[in-house]
Amino acid sequence: TTKEKNHNLIFLLLMCYRRIMKCNPPYPKTFSQEVKDLIQKLLTKNPSTRLGSKSAEEVKRHQFFKSINWDDLVEKKIPAPFIPKIRNELDLSNFSEEFTKMTAAESPAIVPNMGEKLFKGYSYVAPSIIFTENSVSADLLLKNSEHQPDDVALCTATHFKNSPFFQKYEVDTKGPALGDGAFSICRKCRNIQTNQMFAVKIVSRRINSNREVQLLSHCQGHPNIVGLVDVMYDDYHTYIVMELLEGGELLGRLKKKKFFTETEASELMWKLVKAVEFLHSRGVVHRDLKPENLLFEDNSDKAELKIVDFGFAALNPKNETMMTPCF
Repeated sequence: TTKEKNHNLIFLLLMCYRRIMKCNPPYPKTFSQEVKDLIQKLLTKNPSTRLGSKSAEEVKRHQFFKSINWDDLVEKKIPAPFIPKIRNELDLSNFSEEFTKMTAAESPAIVPNMGEKLFKGYSYVAPSIIFTENSVSADLLLKNSEHQPDDVALCTATHFKNSPFFQKYEVDTKGPALGDGAFSICRKCRNIQTNQMFAVKIVSRRINSNREVQLLSHCQGHPNIVGLVDVMYDDYHTYIVMELLEGGELLGRLKKKKFFTETEASELMWKLVKAVEFLHSRGVVHRDLKPENLLFEDNSDKAELKIVDFGFAALNPKNETMMTPCF
């Protein structure tokens, strides 16, 4: 029965734990005494007395390594004892069939047009790399020119300047990022015509940010929710342009002030509660409320506090219990 199977599984797990904690491992007869001693000391139950607990030098001094000159090893003067034979670039004979026979699973992504030519075959470059001042961004964000570079790695370099977003805005890549993630980065940007500064969240089109945009747009009109200014797309990124909040995170102000008066704390909580009430009245659950996602409009003591980052937000019209996705 299922109950008996569960009982047996628990018993086997307990036996396994007991062997790990109490028993010494068996060694093949072919193992030398030096090998056995090395493994035994590396598997010592007490971490404080385990070989290497004091320093790596302790491991290097073991008898098993007596023939090795570590300085020569660092300088690659010692020939490798085993060099795997590779017949061609598709040779998988050095890998277990357990893995080579597995069906390849592609990550869900929107592959950009001509993506195979970006970085010589790579279809994805993190926004945090492209939109930060470095040798890569210097090439990718070049102004359009009459003659394209010969290097195929740069054949789409001017794409970003030709995208609709860059026709209207200029991104500040020199200053620190306002925030970043695995598939996005938030930076200051300037409207080229009006010279007005905004914040732009640049999201890779490997992930679908439509829900974030729709829910943020759906919750506009409250003084304690970040204002949405513009949303633009190109083949590679979604650009979510928002009002620029220059007062920093609530977390930063907490660290700076160390404590708030009861009046100050109650005012902040009142603003936050009213904003959350507004979200819920629209059927939206933020799911990632934390001091890092609460930003002040400016640096003044009376600055407005605003909720940002709707990346985890979801519609909840049925008033069901919801949690942050990663918990």
